[in-house]
Amino acid sequence: MEAVSLLLSFSSLLVGPLQQHQQQHHEQQRRQQQQHRHADPSLSYTILWSPLPFITWFIPIIGHLGIATSDGVACDFQGPYYVGDSGRMAFGRPTRALTLNVKDLTGGPEAWDEAIKRSNEEYRTRMHNICCDNCHSHVAYALNRMDGLRGPFMGLCKEWNMVNLCFLMFFRGRLLQPYFGNLVCQFGPFFVFVLIVWLVKKF
Repeated sequence: MEAVSLLLSFSSLLVGPLQQHQQQHHEQQRRQQQQHRHADPSLSYTILWSPLPFITWFIPIIGHLGIATSDGVACDFQGPYYVGDSGRMAFGRPTRALTLNVKDLTGGPEAWDEAIKRSNEEYRTRMHNICCDNCHSHVAYALNRMDGLRGPFMGLCKEWNMVNLCFLMFFRGRLLQPYFGNLVCQFGPFFVFVLIVWLVKKF
């Protein structure tokens, strides 16, 4: 038992400074990015979607999610303890966007931006888990802290979560320019894969 406790103590001594160093490195990156913030006013008040390499190729409904501020700066949970807030998403430019109706949002643009800021700060303290606590969760966290914002699917759902965000973006998210190129990015690899499987089975 003493050996186990010593081993756990030694592990905590190693993990603590390593995690602190990682957070400091991400903070330095964030400050550098903020000096080159990229805003796109056409993306104001939107949820943003981009293909996730390999995963989207086989399951087109799944991708990477972000959320834009009132002035169109994209923010997304990019990895462990790191949230990008410079307007440049982890996997390139967004290919789809969904503009939310914020007319009933209590506090207006300031409340929208404050909720995103709180979500960014919260997720800078979290480990990224692709199945349970991911980029979709980061967006949902922000949306659930906006008083007066109607829930997904015309308010049928009271809270935002990674599942309803996934389906909402797939069925209601609009394609961004270039339309055909972004359509191919999402569905092209999947149809090629299906075609290959069909040809293999046929011949």
